[in-house]
Amino acid sequence: MTDYRKAFNAFRIPFQWCDIERSEANYDWSYSDPLVASAVASGLPVTGGPIIDLAPGMIPTWAAGWQGDLPTLAAFMCDFVETVLNRYRGKIKRWQICAGFNHNDGYGLSDDDRLRLAARILDAAANVDPDLEFILGIAQPWGDYLASEDQTIPPFQFADDLVRNGLRIGAVDLEIAMGSQPRASWTRDLLETCRILDLFGLLGLPLEVTMSVPSSTAADPAAASLGQSITAGPGSGPPTPQQQAEWAAGFASLAMCKPHVRSVIWSPWSDADPHTFPNGGLLDLQGKFKPIFQRFSALRSDHLA
Repeated sequence: MTDYRKAFNAFRIPFQWCDIERSEANYDWSYSDPLVASAVASGLPVTGGPIIDLAPGMIPTWAAGWQGDLPTLAAFMCDFVETVLNRYRGKIKRWQICAGFNHNDGYGLSDDDRLRLAARILDAAANVDPDLEFILGIAQPWGDYLASEDQTIPPFQFADDLVRNGLRIGAVDLEIAMGSQPRASWTRDLLETCRILDLFGLLGLPLEVTMSVPSSTAADPAAASLGQSITAGPGSGPPTPQQQAEWAAGFASLAMCKPHVRSVIWSPWSDADPHTFPNGGLLDLQGKFKPIFQRFSALRSDHLA
């Protein structure tokens, strides 16, 4: 915890549906309960989620069998969201409910279906506790997935439609993740990133930025099981831990300069934890800090209380 506080001043705890509810209505909280207890005891702000992520492999096998069946999938997802929110009622007040719903990973659902599904889940979450704050996650905010002919809703429009429908969305989380596929974006520079942060600022909501980039081309079984693979490094040549650190310092510094960006999150914490973005951890598989951790510690020391 002491090392963690050197670099960060808040927690975000993921909840992978595929691991928690491996069979219908049978829940395993052995991983999430200790994390929540430790985070709450620290006294630092805590955000939970994403609760429902549409990345490949994140939905339990028994539920994914209903691929393309919007009403049934919606019922299963709403039930899981309500279960999680009720379990941690009074402990976590801020939740990222949805992630990747705008992306081309929709389990047989069209982009219009996924828009309606996100609205249904957010509405169900709002009925659990009127005091909770909800965050909408947006993957590939530049709209890389629009290269697929069956995708028609750009990322900004996806978020704007949900906000305009009056859903209780307190913030939008942008995944500024590069160097892997199919979830991460194609490589962009700082200028392009500055523009996308300004664009989503037009929504009039606070932004949270989830960042990730690989540190090596080594095999990553945890990410590979979710269909994720490394495509490029943050610089020229194969990715290295030092390149990861330089990329993180530059892009995180940019996001922190924006008045409408309220938090910068790195995903994952460790390559040994369940994660989507390959080899992106601040700790390697042996639990040793990569150079990126020192860069975040310096950013915290120089710019944050």
